[in-house]
Amino acid sequence: MDSLQLIKQAVLFADEKKAENTVVLKVSKVVSYTDYILISEAQSTKQVQAISKNILSEMTKLNRKPIGVEGTENGLWVLIDYGDIVIHLFLNSIRSLYDIENFWLNAERISTGLSAHSSAM
Repeated sequence: MDSLQLIKQAVLFADEKKAENTVVLKVSKVVSYTDYILISEAQSTKQVQAISKNILSEMTKLNRKPIGVEGTENGLWVLIDYGDIVIHLFLNSIRSLYDIENFWLNAERISTGLSAHSSAM
């Protein structure tokens, strides 16, 4: 499975748990360490944890294990690194505080095409 297919799967897994305002950035032309970054948010720490748990579980079923996972205990900002894709899940108030999307202004935005919870891909 290539990185584009993998990021699409990650978006679906996040959407299954009602992730909101999902953005996918293609950063392969900007950095060498990853191809795509997924940024999404949720209304509560429990929901952030549920989204991350679902992504981790479903990716394992695809034989993909993360290189690293951080932040699952508190659910404010969860980072899941699969190498070719990196996932950031935020509590909504924390996302606006860090505003990491503005760090990637040179990256191409990829639409997700999913429900009202997400942008289009």
